[in-house]
Amino acid sequence: MHKNYYIFKRQAEALRARLENRVIDLCYTARKDELVVCLGGEAGQLQISIRRDLPYLFFKPLQNIRAVHFKLFAQLNGQRIKEIEIVPCNKHIIIHTETFRLHVLFYGKFRNIYLTGPGDEILDTFKANRSETLLRYANETWQEFPGECCKKMSPGMEKAPAAVLLQTLCPAYNKLMQREVLERCSLSERQMLDNASRREKLFNVVEAFNRELNTGPVYLYEKEGSLKITLFKSVWLEKNGYAPKVWEDVNKAWPAYVGKTDYFNNYQLLYKQISAALEKRESQLKKALSKLAGAEDMEKRKELADMKGNILLSFKHKVPKGARQVSLKNIYSEEGEEISIRLNPRKTAAENAQIYFNKYKNLVERKEVLALKKENYRQEMSEIKALLEKTTKTSKIEQLKRIREELIARRLIQENSTREVVPEKTNLKFSFKRVILDKRWDVYIGKNDKNNDLLTFRFANKWDVWLHAQGVPGSHVVIKKQRKEEIIPKSIIEKAARLAAANSKSKHSGTVPVLYTEARYVNRIRKAPPGTVAVKNEQVLFVEPLNMNQI
Repeated sequence: MHKNYYIFKRQAEALRARLENRVIDLCYTARKDELVVCLGGEAGQLQISIRRDLPYLFFKPLQNIRAVHFKLFAQLNGQRIKEIEIVPCNKHIIIHTETFRLHVLFYGKFRNIYLTGPGDEILDTFKANRSETLLRYANETWQEFPGECCKKMSPGMEKAPAAVLLQTLCPAYNKLMQREVLERCSLSERQMLDNASRREKLFNVVEAFNRELNTGPVYLYEKEGSLKITLFKSVWLEKNGYAPKVWEDVNKAWPAYVGKTDYFNNYQLLYKQISAALEKRESQLKKALSKLAGAEDMEKRKELADMKGNILLSFKHKVPKGARQVSLKNIYSEEGEEISIRLNPRKTAAENAQIYFNKYKNLVERKEVLALKKENYRQEMSEIKALLEKTTKTSKIEQLKRIREELIARRLIQENSTREVVPEKTNLKFSFKRVILDKRWDVYIGKNDKNNDLLTFRFANKWDVWLHAQGVPGSHVVIKKQRKEEIIPKSIIEKAARLAAANSKSKHSGTVPVLYTEARYVNRIRKAPPGTVAVKNEQVLFVEPLNMNQI
């Protein structure tokens, strides 16, 4: 049983004149669950889909086969179509040829396309791994009342609610059709038909409704991305805000419905994927900023750490060997209360004290890193919110695809492909680590040899400033200029040099020489590994590495 039987019936009738006496040239498939039957003499092609969510059957002009395809049902080549019919009340189309029958079953777990002989013995199937040898029919027959697939009312039915009664009388009606009939009868779903006048009104509406299903135009109803196709002008849909578009030809309306429905479905899938990725990243950034906010009182933290170190030294003889935590008298408090101090059980009391002294040793540098991280997180948060707003406002799938490409480049969405894909120029910047200096200078840092090569020779403009720790392996670093004539302050170059030092093999050294020059003076070395370069017109700075991971 198919709940949209009537549209298949209308289409089968509409296709009869186009298909009968036409010769089949070829049957093939180029996409999942779709069979294409090409007719000779450029008559056109029949497209049949047995998709569970969106089955269809329509006729289109003959198209060139460009996609990868597989030929099927070779027995039908050269066969003339004699008839197309639909099994009453079932989503089961049969195309008769001179020798064979092509059965298209759109319903249930048996959805498939079967090629059979005259006795319906199965010769071939569209979906493989089927064990059937004889075709299964639904064997559902209905008495005529007063239109197709509606049976007569029997005694006792009047005791059922209106919706249940209508479903029993006309089982081929889908939910929307049931609502429409009840709306036209001014009946609620649970209302009882306990008097003759109500029953007579229902029978009259059903009779008129069935005539409309067989002879009326086709309607496409749309509301905020939701699409419905009907063979009737729907009072219920229009009452609920759907706007109709009228089509006279079911063979034109149906492809339009399928195309738009696929578009809406793809839009929704993209929208949900993008929104989920952006909201997840927004949540991560909020947590990161909250964590940084907790680290802002570094002076107090340093004071507490130094105090714990001094207390440990004062009472080192009272610290048990191998202890993970100890409670000692706070000699810096007037009350003299005890203070709990966590310990490394593998260290002595003096060594644990030194750990506390060293914890905030580089206070100035840690503050600098804190400010840089905060600015980077805030900038990314602003970008993520802008993308969320853009996603919410757009109604075009192409714009969503561009946003998705950016999120793939940002590593917020995982690409299905296993091969490494270099992003487009506009998204290339997300391939590298980024640090924002003084709220305006973007500094990009390579992640590995190939990434260094990409940064220097694909992303950097020739007037950007390029940096690298001298004489040791490390990341390429680029300071981007917005305009060629911009002059980068010396302080910015020094900070970027410290980042280059921290991203090199010399990151643990006290002072590191870092060379810098314009990117145009950096060249690949022929036949050398990626990231290996020759540099001209360079200058050298001696800097302390700036470790961004210390907070």
